[in-house]
Amino acid sequence: VYGINHRYIKQIFGAKLSLEMAAVDSWPMFASWDEDKISQYYGENCFKGAVFVQLCGWLGSQDLWGGAVSDSLYTDDEEFLAKQQQFQEADMVDEEVIPFTNLMDKGFRGAKKAAW
Repeated sequence: VYGINHRYIKQIFGAKLSLEMAAVDSWPMFASWDEDKISQYYGENCFKGAVFVQLCGWLGSQDLWGGAVSDSLYTDDEEFLAKQQQFQEADMVDEEVIPFTNLMDKGFRGAKKAAW
């Protein structure tokens, strides 16, 4: 595929599977009451996560939360805006903080739609 050695592709898939299995193994067996509630906004249970993207193409997500979680609660408890500010202060340009906002709130309905 695209001239990539199959050995490297297998290593990438193996690393991703290991990461997924570690995540699954860290989850509790049962969801709490708050995690199991239905989101009135989406009309079903969903995941909420802050998605980030930088101009260079680096992207990712903060931890995904399940259940009926408000944007305010997620933003306050996940503290991603404070983390972004800490990064800005450590990544100054000519000793100047360059402010930016590159995090967007995103709700994912159903696990298949959240798959990357």
